[in-house]
Amino acid sequence: MTTPLTTAAMREAAHGLFAADGVPVSVIRDSAGLVAQRVLAHIVNIGCDIAQQGIATPEDIDRAVTLGLGYPKGPLALATPRRAHRPRHPGKPAGLLWRPALPPQPLAEAARPARSLAAHARGRHRMIDWAAIDTVLLDMDGTLLDLNFDNHFWQEHVPVRYAERHGLPHAEARSRLTDIYRAKAGTLDWYCVDYWTRELQLDIARLKEEVAHLIAVHPDVPRFLEALRRHGKGVVLVTNAHGKSLSLKMARTGLQVHFDLLITSHEIGLPKEDPAFWPALRALLPYDPARTLLIDDSLPVLRAARQAGIAHLLAVCCPDTRQPEKDVGEFPALRHFVEIMPG
Repeated sequence: MTTPLTTAAMREAAHGLFAADGVPVSVIRDSAGLVAQRVLAHIVNIGCDIAQQGIATPEDIDRAVTLGLGYPKGPLALATPRRAHRPRHPGKPAGLLWRPALPPQPLAEAARPARSLAAHARGRHRMIDWAAIDTVLLDMDGTLLDLNFDNHFWQEHVPVRYAERHGLPHAEARSRLTDIYRAKAGTLDWYCVDYWTRELQLDIARLKEEVAHLIAVHPDVPRFLEALRRHGKGVVLVTNAHGKSLSLKMARTGLQVHFDLLITSHEIGLPKEDPAFWPALRALLPYDPARTLLIDDSLPVLRAARQAGIAHLLAVCCPDTRQPEKDVGEFPALRHFVEIMPG
């Protein structure tokens, strides 16, 4: 949590410390409020999360909290479908019956009764008929990993270093880079560390190391990957990322142990957006398109895969957790991997 006195360096240092174990970290601005309200907000959201995952019923969650902790009400009884109201007497300490007047976290934000949250999660499982799937192809950036790292790197960090290297004002560096990036969008060079090192005269691999603390795994990804293996699915990472980027991110996250194979489009010589990529992939990885699921945050990639005959396609609602949800076009999409966990 930042305040007006928090410097950017302090924020990044704290974020790196807490993100080092791969757990996503949220940065929010401080706001006025009582400590009891802030603590209670987390309890309510945790209760909603447990109910949404189907781990326990709302009644059992409330009973456990009232009996075990002595609270007058359980967290789900407090998660009313109304927005927060301030107490009539602002000077009086708020009691547990008041919904915390804080920016709610995603699970509580919809402000639905907990039973609706749990039912919603169970309904999302129907997006995937796991009996019809043998192979799961998974994108990396934006799908398994938070796209915030890549967006920050190319939109914030590289312009700073490019301006320093070429003696440019920061605004001019950003403008030049926007044009340079646009010229390579959708091509294999767009994803190539070696290409950008030559083009920008910057050591891109080293610069990525400078902000590697921002690399973060989306929630429930390891648990989802473990569940796929337990259910006998083939699990393959298929990414446009360059080999140097892939190595850095696997070293930071340890996700490589969950995959049967790691494939980068640079091995094939085509980006995933190219419909010819998918038949070429079958030369490395024999798979049945009719029994294959692809999860990817890129609509051009999903459309190319559909054109190649891959039958099961899922988009991603929020590739970058610091940005609003994106348009997922004509595809079904997931918000959290717990929604499609094989059961």
